[in-house]
Amino acid sequence: MIERPEAHSIPTKAKMVLIGGGSYRKSTKPLFKVGLDLSGKEKPNVLVIPTPQNKQPDFEKRVGGLNEMISKEIGANVDVLHNFDEIPDKETIQEKFDKSDLIYISGGNTRYAMDVWKKYGIDTMLSNAMQRGKVITGQSAGALAWFKEGLSDSEKYEIAEGSPWKFTTVKGMGQIDTSTTPHYNSTKTPDGRPRSEYFKDLLSSKSNDNSIEYGLGIDNNAALVALNGLVRVVISKNNVGLHVVGGDRSESELEAPKFSSDKSTDHITENGISWKDFYNQFAKKLK
Repeated sequence: MIERPEAHSIPTKAKMVLIGGGSYRKSTKPLFKVGLDLSGKEKPNVLVIPTPQNKQPDFEKRVGGLNEMISKEIGANVDVLHNFDEIPDKETIQEKFDKSDLIYISGGNTRYAMDVWKKYGIDTMLSNAMQRGKVITGQSAGALAWFKEGLSDSEKYEIAEGSPWKFTTVKGMGQIDTSTTPHYNSTKTPDGRPRSEYFKDLLSSKSNDNSIEYGLGIDNNAALVALNGLVRVVISKNNVGLHVVGGDRSESELEAPKFSSDKSTDHITENGISWKDFYNQFAKKLK
């Protein structure tokens, strides 16, 4: 019997670049290139998973933009897992996974993507690909999906454009066992209040008299990079990073080595903290 993805953790052979957000054609492009370098291939095969884009115009625009960036600007090979609202059979999906050197999951509606993946077993295939050491990259929803749960703007993608919307909590695949939010430093929210404050609200609601709930905030233009069983932070702009956030409204920088994306990948791979040290920063603490 195939185990559900949440039964897995992050193995030593995993190679992951999970990006909080930003302009994928500009500011986060260097972070994506870190993933390409980790593939070890001169011209890697990139499999784009655009499932989070649940509206056809957005889907077509994002796929077209990614094709342009990856094939023409970067010079890698590109395949797309599925067309809009059209999922291939499992054998075809598996073939696409097997041929890929790097998997990229787009931003968008995390809740919709999780529902589709569970229906067709794509979540299990993703987890298996990560376990096997395929390079995993993802931005926004494509990062959140790997966590236990996260603060999501999925509702924004499910209503008419311009209508009021609220943040929701969405369950991810659970390989990283903590809460998260991408776009931690963004003010693109229903009322202009920083998204970091909404995340603190969520964690406060989960805290109680005995303990404080902690989670991870990932800024735009910052990424959690997992490699060789270690975790580090890579950024493409100054003054961004990853944050340990508490339900007591505290926040501090994740205690992990931080690198600029313009540094050599060799330098990045040599340093990091263990997953044990990572999780110790999110341990529930008595008041």
